[in-house]
Amino acid sequence: MQSVCPVCGRLNPESARFCLYCGGNLSISETRYIYPEEYEHPLDREAQNFIDSTVFLPALMKLVSNLVASFQRIAAIGHYVKVSEKNYPRVHRLVLECAERLSLPRLPEVYVSGRLPEGWNAFSIGSDEKPIVVIGSEVVSNLEDDELKFVIGHEFGHIKSNHLVYTTALYALANLASLGLPDLLGLPAYIVGNALLKVALSKWLHAAEFTCDRAGLICSGKLDASQKALLKVHLRSKDVSEVDVDSYVSQVDKEVTWSILVKLAELEQSHPFVPYRLRELKTFYNSQVFHDIIAKLNSAESGQTVPVFANRVYYGGLPYRKGNWLERTVYLPREVKSANLSFKAVPINDPWIERHATLELNGYRVLDDARVKVREGVAWSGM
Repeated sequence: MQSVCPVCGRLNPESARFCLYCGGNLSISETRYIYPEEYEHPLDREAQNFIDSTVFLPALMKLVSNLVASFQRIAAIGHYVKVSEKNYPRVHRLVLECAERLSLPRLPEVYVSGRLPEGWNAFSIGSDEKPIVVIGSEVVSNLEDDELKFVIGHEFGHIKSNHLVYTTALYALANLASLGLPDLLGLPAYIVGNALLKVALSKWLHAAEFTCDRAGLICSGKLDASQKALLKVHLRSKDVSEVDVDSYVSQVDKEVTWSILVKLAELEQSHPFVPYRLRELKTFYNSQVFHDIIAKLNSAESGQTVPVFANRVYYGGLPYRKGNWLERTVYLPREVKSANLSFKAVPINDPWIERHATLELNGYRVLDDARVKVREGVAWSGM
């Protein structure tokens, strides 16, 4: 029996896991589907919402990203080796596993690079429609399967959370200096503009990395392997047995304070300090959110899924309101007739937020534009 691709509608062999024509995921499961909102770092979603609320930044980023994505894909085809059943079959197998585990709608193009300094690196480029992941040959050679799953899952996390529009645009803007942009704008204007862009997006860049580390941990499923993968890539070493993770994390806590100097130092980096990433990984691994996701991934094709919608924030007053909706599907391992729903509302210090709330559960309006008796307004932060 053949499978119909949900993306392009073409027929595929029953054994195919992804469409042979467009890469569409043929094994999407309603009961095991993973939404990015389930594991995204709170700072990531908060920063993305801020960027999206600006007047010009999303449109500018989208335009630049689409222009650059085509050139990046041509460069990838010309310089790197595309992963397939014949080329790097081990990586191909792990790519399929991670794409299924994160419920990616399409299978991204994955390449292996041996060019320096990319050997001990991995990155995602392109557009949301045609994402590309590049993994360094040293990473492929020196990481075990579960460690490599973390790296692949991390890059797939960028795709899952639609980070590529911003990361690709930032890559392009960072390289405009070589095209004479300082001369065109004037050096002072270029320096000020570049600094403002870094300040506006640095918080999101770091939060996005925390989100993608979580995606990598979901793919790996093992904290030890995930932390080893981070250390190996960071230290560019196959052997990290002499590094004690807890001691490494504590050295930052003892020596580094959150002063303005630390903020300025991090501003020049696209990634957070590795000790912070290691600590965030452990915190997420010990959270109920992570264990709920793993339980859902390990569940059988049975049970019941319940959609939940909550308007996180209302902006403005009547008659105009702009909502920011949180959508989540809760998986129940068996059919139930009744259940208790719990959620948390966190005050927001913003006088422009309308103090009303709406909550929808499985098609029923539990709260319908209800007045919220707090001074600042509310934002749903968990369910």
